[in-house]
Amino acid sequence: MPMQVAILGHESTLAALAHQLYRIEGSDSADLERRAEAALLAANPRLAKAEGFTVGTPVVVPAVSGLVLTDKVKSAGIDEQGLTNETAMRLQALSSGIDDSFRQAAEVRQEAMAHLNDSKFVASAKEALPESTKLLDAARDRLMQEGKEAETTSKNFQGAVSTALERLQFLEELLRSDGQV
Repeated sequence: MPMQVAILGHESTLAALAHQLYRIEGSDSADLERRAEAALLAANPRLAKAEGFTVGTPVVVPAVSGLVLTDKVKSAGIDEQGLTNETAMRLQALSSGIDDSFRQAAEVRQEAMAHLNDSKFVASAKEALPESTKLLDAARDRLMQEGKEAETTSKNFQGAVSTALERLQFLEELLRSDGQV
């Protein structure tokens, strides 16, 4: 089944997004809205936080029983261009999901670093284990190193996705120009 994707506009809540992507009407609209929101959240975990609603970000739009999609949802066709569109949509969705993972890992590192820099925590650790100063310093160094490595990996990944999307666009242009690959 072709992937269905939409691009985030200025929606800032799951409810607003659900109403943009699905026709939610009728006497059971409250239940339909809850189901649409749950499906969107399951397919796009980053939407659990306000930061996940970035304008221009692709959103995977799952089918929800009893709901019809609006024209804001794009679906790839079965021809050559549909295949390249489907591939591009999947790359964009994958990229967005991986970016979310890098962002979540960075948040966890920041929280850990805050603990390691908390004077009460450091004092408790020293009291419990005098040698902990070396361990805490090593943990700080490791978190900083992981952050740098993650930043480099994220940039490399973003570059690879951009290159793949550019090559897909070139493939589409070839298909349009002579109908053959």
